[in-house]
Amino acid sequence: MNEKASNYTTIKFNVNNYGIKAGFNPKPFAGTYDQHNSYYANPLASEFGRVVVSNYLINTDHVFLSSDTTRVYDQNDPTQILQTISNYQIDTSTYQFTQVQTTNSKNEKIVQTVTYPNQYNAFGSTGVASLQARGITTYPIEEITQKSNADGSNLRTVKAVYTTYKLNQPFRDSVYEMYSVAGIPIFQLSTAGPKDSHYQPVAVFNTYDTYGNILQEGKVGDAKHTYIWGYNSTTPPYNNSYPIAEVINADTGSVAYTNFEQLRNAGNKWGNWIFNYAGITTDATAPMGAQCYTVSSSNTISRSSLNSASKYVVSLWSKSGAAITVTGGTVTNVATGNAKNGWIYHEYSISGATSVTIGGTGTVDELRLYPSTAQMSTYTYIPLVGMASKCDAKNDITYYVYDNVGRLIQVLDQNQNVVKQYQYNYANSGH
Repeated sequence: MNEKASNYTTIKFNVNNYGIKAGFNPKPFAGTYDQHNSYYANPLASEFGRVVVSNYLINTDHVFLSSDTTRVYDQNDPTQILQTISNYQIDTSTYQFTQVQTTNSKNEKIVQTVTYPNQYNAFGSTGVASLQARGITTYPIEEITQKSNADGSNLRTVKAVYTTYKLNQPFRDSVYEMYSVAGIPIFQLSTAGPKDSHYQPVAVFNTYDTYGNILQEGKVGDAKHTYIWGYNSTTPPYNNSYPIAEVINADTGSVAYTNFEQLRNAGNKWGNWIFNYAGITTDATAPMGAQCYTVSSSNTISRSSLNSASKYVVSLWSKSGAAITVTGGTVTNVATGNAKNGWIYHEYSISGATSVTIGGTGTVDELRLYPSTAQMSTYTYIPLVGMASKCDAKNDITYYVYDNVGRLIQVLDQNQNVVKQYQYNYANSGH
């Protein structure tokens, strides 16, 4: 059996904060309401009604968890109890938890401490200073776990995480970790200066777009993960809403992807491809969403600034009857799939190229470019509902079907065969 008791503390504010309620007096001065008669006797000139305003006090006291006690009882012997007592501290200016001190049944003390931007002096042009300048006070900078012996001695740091942020954007830059089974007795808190020398880098968030979407990230010493975003809003600020491509083992400068879905009619560069918006057309049979592209002499698709020393893969689906060309460097057609719903898959190997152009005539969809050592998965969506389709690294497509209230009801393979089906029923209340 488990038992938990919690205590709370209230921070009182000696400030009178008032709200305002406003509305028309519901009772006319005389007779039935008439928009041409005042609510009040002796109205001001040209006054046909008056708003009543009253103040009320807003209770802004802050209540937070200050301590709790957890007991776990042995079901065979209720006198045997494992007890954990935790005490919580907060920063009274940001109301964030800054420290949790826990004492377990062995009387060992575990102290978890979190620091935030407002606890630092600005270290010149740093990410912390950038957060402070933006008034951001709730992003964690350092999270430390310390542990002591039963007698309170040998307080040592057993785990720590330190996060840095971009100089010109309020987003994570790098993550460092320190972990030690034995613990480190002397550990320098970052509030006292630079981060402790025991930290090791574990993750890097290289690039974001202007809307805060991550474009490239990765664990230190591991493959990079790159993302392409799409589904632009029809109104400013036109932010990309959904990730439409994920690439493993490639950087942002070596990938391109578009499924021609949800693009606004301004500009000519989406997903690192350059093409004329006027070439976008609608075809319900298209493999990835209903939007696709009509290629012609005036509507080509291109990608430049490639590394000629690298080898790339270009893949696309073309509608039967199309005569699509891929030019740039040495191009080898390495795969052509069977027709599915009137569309054929094509895959090309590109080497020695600084640019690639998709030309010819016909309709194309699901246009990818990535290094030959990378893997790409792509997605389409029904905005505000969910994922509509997914094309994996092997170019196998999965479709997702929803009912009219947005619930997933079917998962289909690329041949429209039902893989999973869901049914929703209301429980019988018994009345």
